[in-house]
Amino acid sequence: AGLDPYSFVSAGLYDLHSGEIGSGNEKGIAFARFGRSMVGFTHVEFGRAGSDRLTLPIFALDGQKYDIDLYLGDPVRDGRLLTRLTYQKPSIWNVYQEETWTLPEVIRGTQTLCFVMTEKVHLKGFVFEKQSRAWQAQKASDADAVFGDSFTREGDAVLEIGNNVTLLWEEMDFGERETVGVTVEGRTPLNLNAITLRTENEDGKTVTDLIPFRGEERGRQSFRVQVCGGKARVSLIFLPGSRFDLYGFRFSRE
Repeated sequence: AGLDPYSFVSAGLYDLHSGEIGSGNEKGIAFARFGRSMVGFTHVEFGRAGSDRLTLPIFALDGQKYDIDLYLGDPVRDGRLLTRLTYQKPSIWNVYQEETWTLPEVIRGTQTLCFVMTEKVHLKGFVFEKQSRAWQAQKASDADAVFGDSFTREGDAVLEIGNNVTLLWEEMDFGERETVGVTVEGRTPLNLNAITLRTENEDGKTVTDLIPFRGEERGRQSFRVQVCGGKARVSLIFLPGSRFDLYGFRFSRE
């Protein structure tokens, strides 16, 4: 079983560590006073949507600035440094104070998280803000499935999209909204390359709308479209005669 980052995860549940890790207040941990120390958590399940908003409750012994390095993966193996989190608040004795950061990227899928320090603070645990995939920027390569007669994957893009190609995204939660904005980044040599947008929710309701993308060099074009509310499957469908390079898109509440 994996850890749910959208419910508070106690620091005492760590299953990787290095350096001198002590017991902290309220089932937390204490980093080493001197030298490098690390606690890590394996099998953290972020899901398809993921999150880039992290909150840590910290008790520091004074009001100085402290740096916490956040790694994806084990730093002694193939882990990479995601970011350095800076914490500084006036100390309240034996009281954890929360700080929230926006990370430089959205963490998705099953991950190992490791927190590394060279000074002593107490860490109670961590929690991430649950986010809706529907409102996050989607690269063409983020599609859960791509199928059809003619297309080429290249980096984050799906290029040379031809007849009867579909790109599919699961778990796009629109809440109660049935009209949204969508900005598509793409390119077509045609005067007009229409894209069919189809959404289907868990109740089986299907809504289809048309995105009339006009020919130009690579650029972004915005439209108002109808969607079905709730958690939905989103399909971008390219009909016969299409000639399109798709780089990404983003829905908006506006």
